[in-house]
Amino acid sequence: MLRWLDLRYCNINTFPAFLKSQESLKYLLLSNNQISGAVPNWVWKKSLQILDLSNNSLTSLDQFSSNHDSLQIPICNLSQLQGFSASFNKLSGSIPSCLGNISTLYILDLQQNNFSGSIPDFGGATQLSTLQLNDNKLEGKLPRSLANCTSLKILNLGNNTLHDTFPLWLGKLPRLMVLILRANRFYGPIKHLENNFPALNVLDIASNKFSGKLSIEFFQATHN
Repeated sequence: MLRWLDLRYCNINTFPAFLKSQESLKYLLLSNNQISGAVPNWVWKKSLQILDLSNNSLTSLDQFSSNHDSLQIPICNLSQLQGFSASFNKLSGSIPSCLGNISTLYILDLQQNNFSGSIPDFGGATQLSTLQLNDNKLEGKLPRSLANCTSLKILNLGNNTLHDTFPLWLGKLPRLMVLILRANRFYGPIKHLENNFPALNVLDIASNKFSGKLSIEFFQATHN
C-alpha cells in the first residue's frame, strides 16, 4: 500500500481513482495541477498526515456541499493531520470549524480562496505553527483562542474584512515571528508593544484604521 504519493505539476484534472483503495496513505501532494470541483469523500484518508491540494481549481472541501454542518464533513475525521494546504483555489463557504480542534495540526494554509464568515476557534490546535488565511473574505473578530497556540510562528490574515482592535493579546506568544494584518478593518490605538512580541521579525498592519505611534524601543527590540 502506498504511503507517499507526489503528483505535483502533473497536469492532471481529476483526483486519481486508484486513491480509493489507498488506506495507508500518509503524504499526498497534488498541488499545481488542474483539478476542479469538489474534493471526493474518498480522498480524506484517516491515515493522512500531509495533504497538499494547493494551486488547483477546487470549489469545495465537501463532495456533498449541501451538508452545511461543518462538523460532519470528511476532513474532520483526519485526526493525524499535521499539514494541510488548499491555497490558491476557488474554495468558498466557511472554514471548517473542526480544523481548530486537530491537536496534531501545525501548518494550515488556506490563503487566496473565497472563504467567508468568521475565523474558527483554534483552542485545540495547540501545535499550530503556521496559519495563513490571507486573501479571503473573512470577517468579524479574531478568535481569542489563538493565544493558546504557543507554537505559532507565522500568522497571515491580510486582505480580508476583519473588524477588531489590535491583537495585543498575541504579544505573549513566544515564537511569533510574522504577523500580517494588512488591508482589513482593524481600528483603534496601538500601544504598549515594547514588552510584547519577543520574537517578531515581520509586522504588516498597513491599510487599516489604527491610530497612535509605534515607539523606537519596539522596533529596536524586534531586531535584536
